[in-house]
This record gives sequence, structure tokens and C-alpha cells, in this order.
Amino acid sequence: MPKNEIKTSNSGFPYKPARLAIPKNSAGQTDLTKTWYISYYIFSEITGKLERQRKEGEINSYKTIADRKTAGKQLVDDINLLLQNDYIIQKPNQEPENTSLETNEVDSNLPFG
Repeated sequence: MPKNEIKTSNSGFPYKPARLAIPKNSAGQTDLTKTWYISYYIFSEITGKLERQRKEGEINSYKTIADRKTAGKQLVDDINLLLQNDYIIQKPNQEPENTSLETNEVDSNLPFG
């Protein structure tokens, strides 16, 4: 899968799938001393754009390359499933416009008022 591929969720939100970033040393070998992470882009209702997210999870607690790759693949699969199923950054909930207790007064024109 290309790094910059933009996909669409079930409800039409754009996203870039998660991928595991595996750091290399100067000799081009996989490096366990550096931080491994998952990178993905998620749609934000707040900005109306894709926003980059970077998650480490528990990947770096594993001591072997094979274990880190296994944990990373599982995390990538989990994140991609969430993105496909409309996981987005939502606008914060807005409070009701009228929270005054006075709005609960009974209208005297009602038959039970």
C-alpha cells in the first residue's frame, strides 16, 4: 500500500491508513534502540482536514524485532479497522442553548397549568 494513499471510510470520511514506522540505523539495519511508532491520518470535524497521528502503544516494550513487528501489525490492523468504520476527531459537544430553570415554567394557557 502506498504511503500517501487516501481512503474513504464507510460514511465517506477520508483517512490515510496506519503504517508501522520501523527505524533503521546508519547501516540500514532495523534499530531496536530507537522509538517504533504507528503513523496515520484521521479526519477532523474541527478543522475539516486530515490530521497526522502518531501512536507508540506497547510496541517499544517488546525486546525483539519479530515481537515488535507482530505487535505493530496488530495495532495497525486495529487502527485501520477503526478508521474504516468512521473513527474521526469530532467537534466537542455543545451545551444546550437555554439551560435556565426559568424555561421550565408552566404555561398558564395549558389545561393542566
